[in-house]
Amino acid sequence: MALIKSRHINSRSADWVEIERRAQAMIADAKTTSETHEAIRQVLHVLKEPHSSLITAAQIANREKMLREREKPVGSMPQSSNFSILPEGDLVGDYIARVILPSLSTLGEDGRKRADEYAGSLKAILIELDHKPLCGWIIDLRTNRGGNMWPMLKGLDPLLGSAPFGYFTKPDGTDVAWNRSGGHIFPAAGVVSDTTPAFVLQHANLPIAVFAGPQTSSSGEMVLVALKGRTGVRVFGKATAGFTTANATHRLSDGSVLVITESAIRDRQRAIVTGAILPDVDAESDTIETEAIKWLESGCPNL
Repeated sequence: MALIKSRHINSRSADWVEIERRAQAMIADAKTTSETHEAIRQVLHVLKEPHSSLITAAQIANREKMLREREKPVGSMPQSSNFSILPEGDLVGDYIARVILPSLSTLGEDGRKRADEYAGSLKAILIELDHKPLCGWIIDLRTNRGGNMWPMLKGLDPLLGSAPFGYFTKPDGTDVAWNRSGGHIFPAAGVVSDTTPAFVLQHANLPIAVFAGPQTSSSGEMVLVALKGRTGVRVFGKATAGFTTANATHRLSDGSVLVITESAIRDRQRAIVTGAILPDVDAESDTIETEAIKWLESGCPNL
């Protein structure tokens, strides 16, 4: 309770006398942390902010099991974004590099390993595609429901341009920048000098078409914010899910994880980002690729 009260983005406007009275009544007979779960969920509900949640240890274990099952080879079935938890990339036509960024959960024992694999896979894909005579990039975030944003940004590093790429804004007005230093991208409250990306792409400055839609959520939207502020970026598709706030995870004694929304979001220009992010070009799924390619090829030196 104290954790939510001290950190939640809506805490200052909440009636904590009434909230705590109701919560204490619900947990009066609780003997274990698990028996307080329903009270915690009710507190989060009263705060009227849908991005916070409580994830039980059983849910985390089940998620890890599902991820392990998805990693197993399935006969001769080709890898696709429906079956892989890692990014994928290919060429669209002769001159457009396309990269698909799926969601990334790093909760559980294998979280660090999954984060490293995700960032490493994305880096390898970009380097491989960079060998081609490109006109531009497509970054597809339409299936990215969120998770851990930092491996996503780390893998995209050279395409992000100059740091900072965005900001978390705490309720007291403090801005925490999304910065790069020493080969990493991370939140930094102080001033961090922008350094060169962790790896080099010869086509890093080419235009980027970002694909987004209603499934683009949470950290998927953070990646969109980071890319959107760079010169030469245009967003195609539909409005995103609107979970444009920042969470922090807190592990409880029973292995469950309390996810608390603690910050608002600002873009590179420090403009506040609230709710769904609208595309620059409204596009349906059957025309989005054609429209993006037309734009990317319009000023291409290789054509």
